Amino acid sequence: MTLAPGSGPRRAKLDSCLDRSVPAAKAVQVKQAREQAEKEVAAFKAQLEAQLQTSMKQGMDDSGTNFSRLEAEAGGQIAELKAQAEKRRAQVVAKIVEQVVNP
Repeated sequence: MTLAPGSGPRRAKLDSCLDRSVPAAKAVQVKQAREQAEKEVAAFKAQLEAQLQTSMKQGMDDSGTNFSRLEAEAGGQIAELKAQAEKRRAQVVAKIVEQVVNP
């Protein structure tokens, strides 16, 4: 018995392999798409991390600047208070002496 070309067990095996190759090709596409997505996610994460580090550094720089400014302001206010206390020192001592001497 002769088989017509394109039929028989060999053709069935070939068709079976071709049918399997279609899902295999899709699997390859899915794998490539997943790898590409993972690369994009990794790049996005790296970008966000860099932005975070930049923001944190800038915040620390701003904090340092603010600290220096506040320290200078506080130093100026302390010096002003000391000067005012020194001006009034004689008056305060005189009042204390008067209260002690003349109760």
